[in-house]
Amino acid sequence: MTHDPRSRNDRAESRIAARLEGYLLPIRASIAFAPALVIPGLASLALYPVLARAMSPDQLGTYALLSGILAASPIVCSYWLEAAILRYAFEAGAGLSPRVLRRGTILALVGTALLTFLAALLTTADLGVAAIAASMSAVVVHFSLRVVLLRARGDFTRYGALLSLRSLAGLPLAFFGGTVGGPGGALAGQHIAQLALSPFVTAPSDSAPAGRLISLRDAFNYGLPVSLMNVGAIILSVGDRYIIRLSQPLAEVATYATAYMVLEQAFRLIPWAASAGIAPSVFNAWSRGQRDRALAVIFRTLGLVVAGELLLLVTAVIFAEKWTALLGPDYQGVRLLVVPLGLGLLLHAANHQIHLVYLAHEQTRTLATNFGIASLANILINLTVVPSFGIIGAAWTTTATYALLLLLNSARLPLRAVTSS
Repeated sequence: MTHDPRSRNDRAESRIAARLEGYLLPIRASIAFAPALVIPGLASLALYPVLARAMSPDQLGTYALLSGILAASPIVCSYWLEAAILRYAFEAGAGLSPRVLRRGTILALVGTALLTFLAALLTTADLGVAAIAASMSAVVVHFSLRVVLLRARGDFTRYGALLSLRSLAGLPLAFFGGTVGGPGGALAGQHIAQLALSPFVTAPSDSAPAGRLISLRDAFNYGLPVSLMNVGAIILSVGDRYIIRLSQPLAEVATYATAYMVLEQAFRLIPWAASAGIAPSVFNAWSRGQRDRALAVIFRTLGLVVAGELLLLVTAVIFAEKWTALLGPDYQGVRLLVVPLGLGLLLHAANHQIHLVYLAHEQTRTLATNFGIASLANILINLTVVPSFGIIGAAWTTTATYALLLLLNSARLPLRAVTSS
C-alpha cells in the first residue's frame, strides 16, 4: 500500500500551523491588553525617580511606607469583589446582580478607609496624614471597582485609556504635592485625579445577568482566598519596607523602595499583559470542560513570559550603572539591588502565569495557603537578616521567597482536573 507524500506533507504542515497558532494566541491576546498597562507602567516606573527630586530621602521613605499601606488595604477589603467580578464575567451568562454589586462596593469602601486610617496613624502618628491616606484609599477603591467592570466586559480600549489618564495626571500632581506638602501631599496628588475621572467610567448596568446569578456570599467565598493570596503578594512586595524601618534609617527604606518599584514596573508588563490577555479564553474553555486546551494556552504563555523576562533581566544588569545614575547621588545603593530583585521578579513572573491554573480551577484556597507560607517565610527571614545585612539582605530574601512560592505553586498544581475532565 503506497502513501501519497503530498498528504504526509499536508498533515505535517497542518501540525506546524496548529502549533504556531497555539503560540500566536497568547501573543495576540497580550498585545491586545498591553496598551492598558504600558502608559500606567511607564508612569509608575517614573514615580519614585520623580519624587526623589521633590522630597528628601527621609520624606520619600515615609511616602514609601504610606504608599505600601494604600496598596495593601484595598486588597484586604475590596479585592475579593474585583476577583469575583472578573472570574464570573468570563463564564457565559453568569455575574453579580446590581444590588449585590452595590452592597459589596459599600462594604469595600468603608472597610478600606477604616483600615487605611488606622494603619497610617500607627505609621506616622499624624492625624492629618492618616485622614488623607484614608480618603485617598476610598477614592482608589471606588475607581478600581468601576474600571474593573470595563475589563470584565473586554473593553480594554476604555480600560487602558482611563488607567493611562489616571497615571499621567497623577505623576505631575504627585510631584507638586510632594514639593508642597511632603509625603501626605504626594499621596493626595498621586490619587486625586481619580475623582475627576470617575464620572467618565460607565456606571454598572441595572440589568441582571442572563444566566447564573452570583450572590454576595458566593462572591465573597470565591474572592476572599484571592484577597488573602494578594495580601501575601503585598507582604512579599512592600512588607520589606516596614522591617527595614525597624533597624535602618528612612533613607534606606527610600533606596530599597525605589529599586523595587522601578524594577517591578519594568518586569510586570509582560506577565500581567499575558495573563490578563489570555484569561477570558482560559476561563471560558475551563468552564466548558476543555481543560487540556486551557492548560496548553497557560503553559505556552509561561514559556514566552520567562523568555521575555530573561531578556529584560540581562538588559537591566548590563545597563544598571547608567539607569541607576539617573536617580541621583542619594540612591546609588540601588545598583547593588538590581541582580537579586531582578531574579526575584523573574520568578514571580512565572508564578503569575501558574496562578491562572488555580484560579480557573477555583483552587483559590491553595493559592492563599502558598502565599501565606511564602510571606511568613519572608517576614521571618527578613527579621533575621536585615539587622545585619540591611537592604542587600532584604533583596536576596525577596528572591528566596519568590523561589519558595514558585516551588509551592508548581508542587500543588491541580493537574488531576485535566485527566478527570
